[in-house]
Amino acid sequence: MNDHLEKLDKIEKKIDAIDDKLDIIMEYIESEVVPSTNKMSSHIDFIEHTYTKVSAPLHFMCNKINRYIGHDNTKKDK
Repeated sequence: MNDHLEKLDKIEKKIDAIDDKLDIIMEYIESEVVPSTNKMSSHIDFIEHTYTKVSAPLHFMCNKINRYIGHDNTKKDK
């Protein structure tokens, strides 16, 4: 009976240690990972917005330049 109580006590201590480690991990996630993720999301939104504004004029210019130097990307090579 005493042996079972010792095993239960060890299990309880291990669970407490795991719980403490889990608290540390959760604190790290909330303080470091989530803000970094939000910053990355903001950066991605900025890039997508910039690309949306610049892509049409950029493609227009590339097509004009390609036609001027003799490359026509609208036709497939046969």
